[in-house]
Amino acid sequence: MKIVLISTSTYPSDQGIRTVSSCLRKAGQEVKLVFMTLDEDYSRNYSLNELRQLARVCRGAGLIGVSAYASTSKRAARIIMFLKKFFENKIPVVYGGVHATISPKECIKYADIVCIGEGEEAVVELANALEKNKKIDKIKNLWIRKNNEIIKNPVRNIIDNIDSLPFPDYDIENHYILENKKLRKFLEYDLGGQIFFLTGRGCPYGCDYCSNSLFNELYKGKRKQILRWHSPEYIINGILYLKKRFPSLGYFDIRDDTFSLRSIEDIRKFCKLYKEKVHMRFKCLGDPKTINEEKINLLVDAGCTDIIVGIQGCERVNLNIYHRNQTDDNVMKAAKILNKYKDELAVMYDVITCNPLKKPE
Repeated sequence: MKIVLISTSTYPSDQGIRTVSSCLRKAGQEVKLVFMTLDEDYSRNYSLNELRQLARVCRGAGLIGVSAYASTSKRAARIIMFLKKFFENKIPVVYGGVHATISPKECIKYADIVCIGEGEEAVVELANALEKNKKIDKIKNLWIRKNNEIIKNPVRNIIDNIDSLPFPDYDIENHYILENKKLRKFLEYDLGGQIFFLTGRGCPYGCDYCSNSLFNELYKGKRKQILRWHSPEYIINGILYLKKRFPSLGYFDIRDDTFSLRSIEDIRKFCKLYKEKVHMRFKCLGDPKTINEEKINLLVDAGCTDIIVGIQGCERVNLNIYHRNQTDDNVMKAAKILNKYKDELAVMYDVITCNPLKKPE
């Protein structure tokens, strides 16, 4: 069956939808990926001409999937409404991604199927059922609108062994991207010399401002552990495949919520393999509580040139408002360690600046 997956992300690095695509392809489905990239002026939405181009790519599909963050949810809604009308509701559309998980009641207003939580297994099951004309009413992770009723199926157990997942789909021959109002075939240069790469899933902190707080509640009783890591071997094999596939790559951007949460044993193994086999710089994210001298020394030695560290707020705001278990002392200790590598490591600190409950200084 032909399936079209559409990302509304502002950059074509959407690893979630790429992994869903790989799982569908592994199950024998034919998948096209479309990156409907627009700039970060979220007041802007797609023109009718852009949507008509998208519809042409979707012709003949047996299933369409649309993924969105909260920031791009208006764009996703516009795509879904247009495609449903264009194809006269003859092609089922499933709405997925972070926004669908957080706000399924809103998303079910637009799509007849909403995927909540991790979608790899659910979307494969959905595609197989549609292909065989079987009922989809009881597929876990899916909300389904049927005869003015909304069926709310529970989530299935989380994927504990994420090494069992195939690498994200970077076979760009069947990918499309929106650029300058034209939907065209995806090219290597659209990656911009970098690939965002998630090496794990989940975060044990669950700060109130973060979607992980909801995910942690959603999967209570449905998991062995919140935080799941790809093995260093899986990561390196994936990176080596991408490096060979795309000679123009300049670096990898490891986008785990906090790469420094990994155990020192894992970081040692990853850095050893990366230094021996990859020979390319990389970026990552860390948090003050888990940054230490040995981890940073290993990462810099392996080729880490940039790190993003979340401060978010002062200690009072972090502990009492965000429920982020982090002290000012954690931040200062981490900053002093990172500053020792100032000639080799660029540091960006994330601060939430729009909270009316704290002073600018």
